Amino acid sequence: MGADLYIESLDRIGDEEGYYRDSYNNTNLLWQYDLSYWTDVGALLDKDNFMSVANIKYFLALIAENELPNPPKLDDGAVVDDDENSLEAWYNYFVEKKQKLMDFLLKAIELNEPIYCSI
Repeated sequence: MGADLYIESLDRIGDEEGYYRDSYNNTNLLWQYDLSYWTDVGALLDKDNFMSVANIKYFLALIAENELPNPPKLDDGAVVDDDENSLEAWYNYFVEKKQKLMDFLLKAIELNEPIYCSI
C-alpha cells in the first residue's frame, strides 16, 4: 500500500515524470517530516482527489523548506551494520526521494496541471 500521485497528461503517455509513489513503510518520505498523506495531503485535495496547482505550490514549499532529519526516523531493524542499510545510506535515500518528489511537483507546476492523488 502507498500513495500514488499522477500528472494525468504525462501518465497517459507513459512518461515516468508523470507518476510518484510513496509506500506506507520505512521508505515513506512524508513520515520523515511527521506528515501524513491521509491528513496533511488529504486536506489539500478537492472532492475528486485532485490537488490544485496552488496547493501543489504550497506542498512543494512545505517539503523544500524543511530539512530531512539526520539520522532519519526508522523502525527498529531497518538499520544494520552494512553499507546498504546504514544510517548514512538511509539518509541519502531520503535525500534522493525528496528531490524526486520536488521534481514531480515542479513538473506539475510547469505544466499548470493538477495532480490526482490516490492515498
